[in-house]
Amino acid sequence: MEYTAIGDAINLAARMEQTATPGTIQITDDTYKLVAPLFDFEALGEIDVKGKVEPVKAYRVMGRKTAPGQIRGIEGFSSPLVGRDEQLIFLRDCWQDLSQGKVLWLQSPVRQDWENRHWLPKPESSH
Repeated sequence: MEYTAIGDAINLAARMEQTATPGTIQITDDTYKLVAPLFDFEALGEIDVKGKVEPVKAYRVMGRKTAPGQIRGIEGFSSPLVGRDEQLIFLRDCWQDLSQGKVLWLQSPVRQDWENRHWLPKPESSH
């Protein structure tokens, strides 16, 4: 069985890799907006990319910020989770089990049902 990722995002990522200076990471503006609070960048301006009509804004990742900013919400404001102790405990328990190699399958298409979870056995190594 073969799995292949295709589409515009994959093609654009490949173009960023092809046009990057060897040993560096180059990203588009969309990715930059998602991770800007976490990393320092060098703006590369707009570059022509095969398959795109308009030039694409590109950035070179320079390294992690020493003091990362917020990823969510409005800068300078915080909004802690209120009334979600049960769900946070569940997620912490899941994280603990996942760190021990278990696989988690959650199924709850319509409502939040924290008890509707199933643990699958750790897959055997094929090596």
